[in-house]
Amino acid sequence: MVKIRKIIILIAFLIVAFLFAFSQVYAYTEITNCTNITQPGEYRLVNDIITGYDVQLCIDIQSDNVIFDCQGHIISVIAGPTIEYYRGIDISGRSNVTIKNCVIKNWGTGIIIDSSSYIILNNITVNVTKRAIYLNGASYSTLSNIVVHDSSYGPFIFNGSYITISDVVANRCNFGGVEIEYSNSVVLTNIFTNDSSYDGVYVGESTNVTVINVTSTYDSYGVHFSYSNNCAAINIRANYEYYSGIYIEFTDGSYFEGITINSSAEESYSYGGIYTWESNNNTFYNFYIFNLTGDGISINYNSYGNEFKNGIIENVSGNGINIDSSGNNTFHNIIIKNSDKCGIYLSSSGYNLFYNNIFMNRNNTCFADNIYPNYWNTTLTSDTNIVGGPYIGGNYWGSPDGTGYSDTCVDANYDGICDNSYTLATDNIDYLSLAKYVGPYCGNGICEPGEDYNTCPADCPAPTTTTTTIPSYGLIATARAIARINPFALFILVLIPVIIGEFVIKSFEEIKVNEPLKAAIRLLILIISLALLAAVF
Repeated sequence: MVKIRKIIILIAFLIVAFLFAFSQVYAYTEITNCTNITQPGEYRLVNDIITGYDVQLCIDIQSDNVIFDCQGHIISVIAGPTIEYYRGIDISGRSNVTIKNCVIKNWGTGIIIDSSSYIILNNITVNVTKRAIYLNGASYSTLSNIVVHDSSYGPFIFNGSYITISDVVANRCNFGGVEIEYSNSVVLTNIFTNDSSYDGVYVGESTNVTVINVTSTYDSYGVHFSYSNNCAAINIRANYEYYSGIYIEFTDGSYFEGITINSSAEESYSYGGIYTWESNNNTFYNFYIFNLTGDGISINYNSYGNEFKNGIIENVSGNGINIDSSGNNTFHNIIIKNSDKCGIYLSSSGYNLFYNNIFMNRNNTCFADNIYPNYWNTTLTSDTNIVGGPYIGGNYWGSPDGTGYSDTCVDANYDGICDNSYTLATDNIDYLSLAKYVGPYCGNGICEPGEDYNTCPADCPAPTTTTTTIPSYGLIATARAIARINPFALFILVLIPVIIGEFVIKSFEEIKVNEPLKAAIRLLILIISLALLAAVF
């Protein structure tokens, strides 16, 4: 009876413990109106909240370790105040807070995160605000699946660090789709902006900001970096921008890759597909700029040490590349064609390097103001050049009608290099202009791709063969040579005396040699084999 009572008590205890644990896992607090959240836990909004303009703050998170789930409901205020301190949700001085599945409308600031860390915003839609989501002094936080419509600013990060923002759609945000200022170590991924009066993405006075997969359409600037260093922009597509697709000013040591810029506003307003102002040591790699009003690339006022490589600029109404008061920049592996003005326009700019490019324009180069020396070829290098020839040297100077210098130059030895230098202006000479390459030519003294000794012995050397000669002096030297070639062959060599010995012993059996003599012969053969191994090694 006592045992049964103990079992019943134990079962009851387990049931109570299970119910307690279950209640802790699934417990949450329902929210129906604007409120202050002062305790850790999970909170769920169970209905829309539409409040009057007399309410300056709806949801105030005053505790750490909070999950607030709107479950798709709306938090809105009537009349839509434009003053920033009218806030839908406020997270100030907090840690480990998650806000998700919310629709926030008509507040001065939709969500503010101030001096907080480890904050997560997920699946948030903000409409008609002055500042949709504002982070001030936030760190180690993540924003994902954010949609903003008809606001002054989309997500805005000020003085933040280690922030990740992904999957953002910002439509008709007058002053910017996504803004980053005075921040470091921020990553933006999958950003779509449209119809902003200013920037699709703006990065100002920040370091180590990486922007990946941005599509900007009908904004004034697609991606804009200002006073920012060691940043990166990768896979950027800018369509129909009013001023510029990529605009950088006072920005150094940054990397831009995978840039596509298509069309722009009227030429009088266009700064160029890619525009730099007093920016140094940046790299632009793999870009395609086409159907643009204005210049394809515009490099301005003390921009030095930048590199542009692997790009195409075509069908622009201005210059393919405009360089003004800048120098020591490098341009290679670029095709510039069908520029209405000039392929390259240089104004008071010098010591820039151009090589392995194709220029295919009515006017390939233009010089204005002071003419400074520039370099139009690199050292002759054996490698496939941009038009398929066997050497990299200078540039291909073509013309849409086929009468350009490289189209018609003499290349007597068929090495893909024009026999004479090409003078563009004073102190601007391409000494190794590329010629039209017609393919491998046997007899020019160059073993070109597609040729070998069998097809062109006049240009290509005979193949070399390697033979190994075993020295003929002495058994030990021969064994050592064999060991170097193939150690397994040495093993076979050592077995030879053993095989011969056994053959001799077999022959002795016919004359009935006794067993002690056979044993002595085998011992002698073993000693010879071991001595041979010892001598070799």
